[in-house]
Amino acid sequence: IITTFIEDTLKALSEVNIQGEIISNNAVFSEFNGTIYPTVYDKKFIRSTLGQESCTPMPYRDQNNILYKGSASVVNGEFSFSFVVPKDISYNFGKGKISYYAHDENQKIDARGSSKNFIIGGVSDNIIYDYDGPEVELYMNSRGFVDGGITDANPTLIVDVFDLSGINMSGNGIGHDIIAVLDDNNQQPYVLNEYYVSEKDDYTKGTINFPFTDLDLGSHTLSFKIWDVFNNSTEVNINFVVVDENSFIVSEYVCFPNPFTVSTDFYFEHNKPNQNLDVILDIYSINGSLVRRIQKSYLDDGYRLGPINWNGKDNNGYYVNAGIYIAKLNISSFDGDFVSKTNRVILLPK
Repeated sequence: IITTFIEDTLKALSEVNIQGEIISNNAVFSEFNGTIYPTVYDKKFIRSTLGQESCTPMPYRDQNNILYKGSASVVNGEFSFSFVVPKDISYNFGKGKISYYAHDENQKIDARGSSKNFIIGGVSDNIIYDYDGPEVELYMNSRGFVDGGITDANPTLIVDVFDLSGINMSGNGIGHDIIAVLDDNNQQPYVLNEYYVSEKDDYTKGTINFPFTDLDLGSHTLSFKIWDVFNNSTEVNINFVVVDENSFIVSEYVCFPNPFTVSTDFYFEHNKPNQNLDVILDIYSINGSLVRRIQKSYLDDGYRLGPINWNGKDNNGYYVNAGIYIAKLNISSFDGDFVSKTNRVILLPK
């Protein structure tokens, strides 16, 4: 059982702190240490059925508008979490709801509970105003993704968000949903409110993981828009290319810095995630002599690998002369495919 202590009405744009306990046998379960996942809902409101098949639409009460969803630490059976109540609540006063799920560190013991003994409504008298939109980073499949990179036909959109006041995920305000639009198809946006989860013990940060399915091969553009609890918005775009999984494709083979004086790092993109890749990077002089071979093996869930570092030395550990070198990349996949790429790298005098 999970119990909650809420001292005051939850008002729009107020920062609230909620405390609670894990109870077992009518006492605090002091041996419980782990994580709790609270979801805070606005008040009940009236919806209507669709009235299909000649039925008369019927009103019913629903309570599914999420004001906050996150996670918090449970220490010796006790927990607390904070968040800023969104501007887009229903301002009339009524009972809210919090649903909880918790598990211990070893995920062998869990707990569930809910609380409805608190009021939501009105506007805070002590507002700390925020005029800046959220900071947003977009990735596809992994945080190693670079804009314009390659994916499979079923990529996962990853969004990292930071905002001092927290994110509006209530869905109450018209036009204030978390939205993703693929290829300018504004008639069929993806609403991502329920996919947003705040970082553990920190409502200012959060993440979205949203899976796409059966995307067409070729180039795509994704537009993403999100609002904070003060309804400041941020909109960002990301580009990606869906490639055929049946072919071994390596792209975006680059090194940075280039030219370099001390060392340079090589990166490349591929479409063989979750598969062993054997990589050989051969550095040749301009006259074709092999001066350095670097061998590595990778098993990674992303589509971008690196860095592979070259420190400007040959196979004997001596620094090579300044000049132009050819960096040949040879990649073998576990299922027997092979790709070779070349790039030019310039070593400057020290």
